[in-house]
Amino acid sequence: MFASFPLRIVSLFMSSITSFAGAFASSLPDFRQPPEQLATPIRQHIMDADDYARVNGIKVGIAVIDRANRGRIIWNDRGAHHQYPLAGIAHPIIAGYALRKDPQSATREAHNFSAMMSLSSNEAADRLWKTYGSQRIIEDTSRRYNLQETTNNSQWGNVSMSAYDMARFYHSFLNDKNVSLGHKKFFLQLLTKSQKNVNGSDISWGLPSTFNFDPTLAWKQGVWNRSAGKILRHTTAVVYEDNVPRGVIVVLAEFPMKMGDDEASRRITELTSLLVPKSTLFSQEDAPNAQVSAWMSQQEKIWKE
Repeated sequence: MFASFPLRIVSLFMSSITSFAGAFASSLPDFRQPPEQLATPIRQHIMDADDYARVNGIKVGIAVIDRANRGRIIWNDRGAHHQYPLAGIAHPIIAGYALRKDPQSATREAHNFSAMMSLSSNEAADRLWKTYGSQRIIEDTSRRYNLQETTNNSQWGNVSMSAYDMARFYHSFLNDKNVSLGHKKFFLQLLTKSQKNVNGSDISWGLPSTFNFDPTLAWKQGVWNRSAGKILRHTTAVVYEDNVPRGVIVVLAEFPMKMGDDEASRRITELTSLLVPKSTLFSQEDAPNAQVSAWMSQQEKIWKE
């Protein structure tokens, strides 16, 4: 059931989009129309999740992208532009930078990339952060992908970013012509191998749980527990359809300290279950089916190479 559901999520976005006069084709437009212009079924699910967060005192940023529908991005008004410390979801940004700027070196560091991306090793992340220039990673990535809601920091886990920018990062990296297809596949394969337990802690809450641990889901979590002075549960995913990375989902959340770590993990899964309801069948009325079919046909040929 879950393997087919993402196709329905991402096919519901509106078809028109303003072209972005950026440096290259992978950039997204600065797309911020009033909410009434984004009245789609997925928009309603985002707002249902946002309402759940508000009632429970959770700060949340949500952004969803359909890559087949010209990169249509939909977000929650209240929190998608709020910046959160990234914690572990800084790891894909480090990997993306290295694979774009120095792919030969990145190949030599494959073991550390695997440890960082699949096992959430902070030690491997520290090494790679230093190896590839620390804050330069964020500066260069933000400039290339036009990320305007990102604040740099000397420590990778303290870099702050909005859900809107994080979704743009994933989409833009996958569209970046300066990254080979092989390295994009390597990047996503590491995320599909993400481990449910890290250092004895279960981090399978949120999107991987909601998608019933679909083996094709490329997911990455970010977590700060109460002992860090702030409870964060970030859950992000690239969703596949027919072996093509079709959609991007980003949920960044901060929980009240009184809620506690275990309760926060339970609540983020309840929230993502509202965002991605298990039993809802979506209408195809608003989807530009011919456009999506053409994009999918083209991408299937590319990703099967």
